[in-house]
Amino acid sequence: MGLICASLNVRTTPEARAAMLRARADGADLAELRLDLMEEFDLEALLAARPLPAVVTFRRMDQGSGHRLGEGKRLAILNRALELGAEYVDVELGSEGGIVRSGPGKVIVSQHDFGGVPADLDDLARRIEATGADIVKLAVTPRDPLECLPLYELIGRLRKPAIVIGMGEAGAASRLVALRFGAFLSYGALAPDERTAPGQLSVAEMVRDYRAKSISPSTRLFGVIGDPIAHSLSPAIHNAAYRELGLDALYVGLRVPAGSDAAEFIRRHADSGFEGLSVTLPHKVAALGAADEVDPVAAKIGAANTITVRAGQLLAANTDAEAAVGELARAFGVPDRTDPSDPSDPTDPSDRRSGKTVLVLGAGGAARAVAWGLSALGRARVVIANRSRERGLNLAAELRAEFRPLDGLAGLAYDAVVNATPQGMHPNVGETPLAAGLIRPGSVVFDTVYNPLETRLLREAKERGARTVDGLGMFVAQGARQVELWTGRPAPREIMRRAALEKLTRK
Repeated sequence: MGLICASLNVRTTPEARAAMLRARADGADLAELRLDLMEEFDLEALLAARPLPAVVTFRRMDQGSGHRLGEGKRLAILNRALELGAEYVDVELGSEGGIVRSGPGKVIVSQHDFGGVPADLDDLARRIEATGADIVKLAVTPRDPLECLPLYELIGRLRKPAIVIGMGEAGAASRLVALRFGAFLSYGALAPDERTAPGQLSVAEMVRDYRAKSISPSTRLFGVIGDPIAHSLSPAIHNAAYRELGLDALYVGLRVPAGSDAAEFIRRHADSGFEGLSVTLPHKVAALGAADEVDPVAAKIGAANTITVRAGQLLAANTDAEAAVGELARAFGVPDRTDPSDPSDPTDPSDRRSGKTVLVLGAGGAARAVAWGLSALGRARVVIANRSRERGLNLAAELRAEFRPLDGLAGLAYDAVVNATPQGMHPNVGETPLAAGLIRPGSVVFDTVYNPLETRLLREAKERGARTVDGLGMFVAQGARQVELWTGRPAPREIMRRAALEKLTRK
């Protein structure tokens, strides 16, 4: 199991000592003293009676230093740290010759690339090993999570302990996943505004939410792909579920930029050990192309939000449709036919949404699932409205639904409206997919967006006298079904819901 190192971004010696205490309380195993970021420091005082083992660093200017200092003086500081008993010093490749070993302290030799991922990763790592480093460290800047996969593979080929880091949003998950592949340690910040490198998670989040200190080669890997992904609550609800179930599993967010080959991404991550992937905007349609087998519901919808890896085969499913129908069932006050624990007759038309007219906003993967579910499972009359007339007409034709342009909704009598677009999602909270004047009093307005919990659409719907349904219930329901598909066990739905609410509150 790897270690968690708190990388401290402080200005003074007293602040550093206080930060080390905070780091220990948050669960860190070590503290990195970034001396080059400090306005003043007393090295003796910092290392005397330190509450955590220390990694002492004074970066070179070309390696991200916040302070210019002559090479001789810089190396003298690192050598003095070893004399004072620091557990580790971190020195850049090319400067390691100036380190004089004294005491039991170990030397990390590092190389940072802020512009990309070097093509010669193996050669670079071997060069670092050849310096006599105790620990090899490589920090690179991937453009997408696929470029992190060679980092994980590299760990197993090295003879020395290794620290590998993908910096930036594309590499954020690597700070956890690398531990699964045997990385020596991973760095975290004490708070988002105290990061010392782009993409760092907080130590508390790593330890509390992701159980990073227990990640090992036996940890099962899951994740969610989409763009954007940074504000997804999927990691919160999935990791809470696995913790409650007592499973050794890790679920991470993976930003796959719009326009990327999502199918290739899915296949390669499956080959690397991921057992399941949730799929969100804008990759739900493309995800079908990665699958060896598609379940009937996903095939009919033409979009998948769930990929399961089983015996080397990729299985595509869609858990959105049942989740959406269940939410509207509750809103209309009728039994939820998507709940397998409900023993009532699923063929009884009296408890269907039969005859209801539902306006679905959007024509992407989420809209496909919602519209198909309402039509096939809920027997509702579905009307599709979308900015792109061509996409909207195509979806309506596929589902035998009606199409209306967004500027042609005036006078439409509907019982419910479902927003299946990202409009109104954080950070674009001022957006709405439907003008307030088109919201019908007494109707049900259901927004599949869950961050924020009350979108502008829902706020204006309340003001117009409509009943509102936020996206959290559907979100938890579709995620719970994914947990069940991947683990074969009932999902702790209330635990998942509480985890989502707690995360939203924390934000």
